Amino acid sequence: MLSARLPDPAALEHGEVAVAGGTVPIAMAGEGPPLILLHGWSLDHRMWRPQVAGLARRFFLIMPDRRGCGRASAPPDLLREADGVIAIADFLGLDRFALAGLSRGAVVALDVARRHRARLRALAVSGGAAAGAGAAR
Repeated sequence: MLSARLPDPAALEHGEVAVAGGTVPIAMAGEGPPLILLHGWSLDHRMWRPQVAGLARRFFLIMPDRRGCGRASAPPDLLREADGVIAIADFLGLDRFALAGLSRGAVVALDVARRHRARLRALAVSGGAAAGAGAAR
């Protein structure tokens, strides 16, 4: 049964990071090199739950609820999200980290790569519109 392999949500550590206009909660699990996972629009950090058991064996996972999603009090603002990712990394004392994003999270990840490439060890994106990354800047 698939649900038996999913990690217990209570096993995740939780925190909250101040960003412009509010806060974003973060869930964390595992040990190793840091990997920030950015979910798609209208979802929250729980979308990564099926991947946590496997990835947490090799990485320190950081899974925020993006602005306007989940329990985030910060309102949606795609143009501020890259700064929010850096705020999370700074809050955790991470000089460099890997970043993965899905859908709108991929758009944010591409914006982080464009604006803060020296902070990234690796980047993985899926389903994001590359043309939308930072287009309003």
